[in-house]
Amino acid sequence: MESSSKGLLTQVNQLWNLLDDLAESNPESYKKFIQQQLKEGKQLCAAPEPQLCLQTRILKPKEKILFINLCQWKRIPVPQSTTHPIPLSMFTLSSMLPTTLMFSRQQRRTK
Repeated sequence: MESSSKGLLTQVNQLWNLLDDLAESNPESYKKFIQQQLKEGKQLCAAPEPQLCLQTRILKPKEKILFINLCQWKRIPVPQSTTHPIPLSMFTLSSMLPTTLMFSRQQRRTK
């Protein structure tokens, strides 16, 4: 094992030991902690919620129809203000991995 793997394993063991100690010494706090972690995990892993679908055409190199699905997702934070960048995320069919994009409101208006 590499030293970084050993360090990670040590940290995981320490975490489990802390949780075991909490479960034994204060079962109610342990229960609250686990419930909070499950709640946050469920929210984090929730699928994006569909909001709107746009249809347009790509003209070059070959004309095709393009559908753009706009969704709301709890993983993407709300913009801090009207001048901060707007966080976006996208999936591509080729990778099915999310890609996060950032657009400022000024950039969006000029394009």
